[in-house]
Amino acid sequence: MKKLNKVLWFIALAAVIVFSMTTCDDDNGGGPGGGGKGGKGSTDIYAVDTSKQTDWDYMIGSKDGEAVFFRTNKSNGMPKEMYLKQDKNSDDGFTLLLNDAGLPEKVVHNGYTFVFNYSKGYKYDAAVIYPDGKAEYHFDIQTDIDFEAHNKRAVSSQGRSVGGDIKNVLMPENVLEAVGLATDIATCLMAPFAPLAVIPCVKFVAGTALEVLVVHYLDDLSEDVAKMVLSAYKCVDGGMIDNPLDVVGIPGAAGDCIKVLSGFVDLLFRLDQVTIDGKFKEIETAVTVLTKNVRDYDIIVTAHWTNGDLNLIVKGQQGQRGHYSGIASPNTESWPKGEAPAGKFTVEIQPIGSWGKTLQIRVVIYAFGRSKSYEAEVKQGLLDPGGVYSVATFDRNGIYSSGN
Repeated sequence: MKKLNKVLWFIALAAVIVFSMTTCDDDNGGGPGGGGKGGKGSTDIYAVDTSKQTDWDYMIGSKDGEAVFFRTNKSNGMPKEMYLKQDKNSDDGFTLLLNDAGLPEKVVHNGYTFVFNYSKGYKYDAAVIYPDGKAEYHFDIQTDIDFEAHNKRAVSSQGRSVGGDIKNVLMPENVLEAVGLATDIATCLMAPFAPLAVIPCVKFVAGTALEVLVVHYLDDLSEDVAKMVLSAYKCVDGGMIDNPLDVVGIPGAAGDCIKVLSGFVDLLFRLDQVTIDGKFKEIETAVTVLTKNVRDYDIIVTAHWTNGDLNLIVKGQQGQRGHYSGIASPNTESWPKGEAPAGKFTVEIQPIGSWGKTLQIRVVIYAFGRSKSYEAEVKQGLLDPGGVYSVATFDRNGIYSSGN
């Protein structure tokens, strides 16, 4: 058998796995509607349609300077991308990428990346990926939120448009609920599981989530909302805008202020997307771990590849499991909890036929509470078609690179 590390190199991406069965209790109410300010007719919270003047569809802000900017899914009106700026004096906001139901799938804050999976009624699972790539997993986080019911409402309820010439339109309740829920999950519900002092609990929008909120147009802000904007962000005194109030008036100055703020938020959002792109491999591993529900397995080995065809072979001391790929990626071999045999296991790949340009390979191993991933790019001709190449070995004590 040929040793893979003599032909090419695999980079081991260590992921330290920490499993916990945890409950999140919140003194302020636990979910949207608890501890928030505002609601219908509130003078503390306002919403603005920014879709015609900025790259964001809406902004929800508070008199204290907290703000959420979000873009909507055009098919159902639910939020799909959000940026939460919880402190007007800080750049450490939250970038949220949301699923079709408006629930967070990936969140970036202060260099940390959070990955979520919802599949069990009132519970969800989450991964915390540290800036150095280490991953920490938390399962069965208990909430008072019925995610299945939320998904049904989100899919069945088409968000109403706030476009047009009508003034002071009401934002749909399901959209507000999704914004408040996403904010709550990304901050308050994750705070107990994140590294110390990484996540503050942000609830300013949660109180509006089960009520309707008046949406103002950016070019036609009310005097009260305009004054709140200018007071919260010090747009004139702080030099954010150049136009003096006696030229554009208070509503005009506030509109210019929101445009500047939205551009700054978009820059922060894009920087966080760079973080997500740079953590692609770690995020992919986290998604595999969360969606496979690894607590029910002793072993899960998954091979991903492009531009070719592979067999994945996992050998134990009591036999071999092989998975012929056809042309589909990924391949997975697994042993449910309590069914993995004792002893050492070997993970191998077998290229099949020929492939174009470069064969990109990634193997993710979860074994007995530990996880590691290996990757390589192989140019044509470096591997023999049909040859078997060792990736790694593992047992109940650890995962070892090939040759160890």
